Amino acid sequence: MAKLNDAQIRAAKPAARPFKLYDQDGLFVHVQPNGSKYLRMRYVIAGKEKLLALGKYPNVTLSRARELVRVARVTLDQGGDPSIDRRKAKLARRASGASTFRVVAEEWFAMKEAKASPNYIRDIRTVLNAHLLPKLGPIPVDEIDAPILLGALRAIESRGKLELTRRCRMWARQILDYATATGRRFGDNPARALTADVLRPPTRQNRPALDRMHAGKFLRRLVDYPGMPETRLAVTLLLLTAVRPGEIRGALWAEFDLQAALWRIPAARMKMRKEHIVPLSRQAVAALQDLKQFTGHSEWLFPNNGRGAPYMSDGTMGKAFRMLLPEMHAVPHGCRAFFSTEANESGKWRNDVIEASLAHQDGDSVRAAYNRAAYETERCELMQWWADQLDAWRANSATPVARPFGGVQESALLEKT
Repeated sequence: MAKLNDAQIRAAKPAARPFKLYDQDGLFVHVQPNGSKYLRMRYVIAGKEKLLALGKYPNVTLSRARELVRVARVTLDQGGDPSIDRRKAKLARRASGASTFRVVAEEWFAMKEAKASPNYIRDIRTVLNAHLLPKLGPIPVDEIDAPILLGALRAIESRGKLELTRRCRMWARQILDYATATGRRFGDNPARALTADVLRPPTRQNRPALDRMHAGKFLRRLVDYPGMPETRLAVTLLLLTAVRPGEIRGALWAEFDLQAALWRIPAARMKMRKEHIVPLSRQAVAALQDLKQFTGHSEWLFPNNGRGAPYMSDGTMGKAFRMLLPEMHAVPHGCRAFFSTEANESGKWRNDVIEASLAHQDGDSVRAAYNRAAYETERCELMQWWADQLDAWRANSATPVARPFGGVQESALLEKT
């Protein structure tokens, strides 16, 4: 009998009754009327036919199923029963507690830590501790089925936290996939069954970003911002550099070379875990020199003297945006969209250069490395063009201002309210 291949399995259409596609050594695919395809092994022991469930295709691949069949055949040759061995292993894992959801989640989390930014890792840890581990933590990972997982997620959904529910489902799916990959779980991943038909999807809403129509008004108000000058300068630098708000808030003075007009953000602080070099415009350098008068004594650009993180809190810039442009409800992260929109619509800059300025990952790593020198030169020109554009929008606003955007005005530097 010829072996099955993936193309044949994918092409198999459901029928009114279940049917089987046979491979070798007792392995077959059981195709259900709803289109689900299950990998199973038929074997005979003591004259009795038995079935061993191997998992749902393609969650369990054909090659993985064949490997499981090979291991089961070795067990049979040695006089054992693979179904009984699996039950014994399951009971042993439950008794030892070595494969609970909590244990597997901690292993998965440690792996994730090496690949994601500190802020993202902190978010995952907070959500796991608050919502998944209290309910799922003590349960053996191979006993978590769709109803058990659904119960944990429904508790979040019932409070109207639909985006949080989506994220919990996503991370639970990844943890259970990790359990399967490490041999501590077999069969379907129940998180994959909890689709939009079962859980309410979150409503997608893009938060308003600053735009050209409102830029002049916003920049004019920013110059006369009545709050702390450090906050004004944080917003100024956010606009001038087009980085993520967290990268501004957590910036260290050691990362800046003002003579060379460069900011090197280390990989550990970047979303894509890759060092990002930001060319600094003349206006950005001037804003940093202003800022030194307030925070040059600290290692942080924006130190936080209260409890929590050692640098400016996440809500500080958001509050400033609400004060400066309450009619639009723009958010700090939207400055990146504003920069991207204007740079692309100007027609002056290559898309690759704009994307590199935003620290977006280039899918072709060879091409990105080859063009690195050109990117640096063009990015310097792009960031200076962008700073000049901001100056122009501010200058063309209805009310004249007393000083240039990002510049020094002694009375404003001394003002703290």
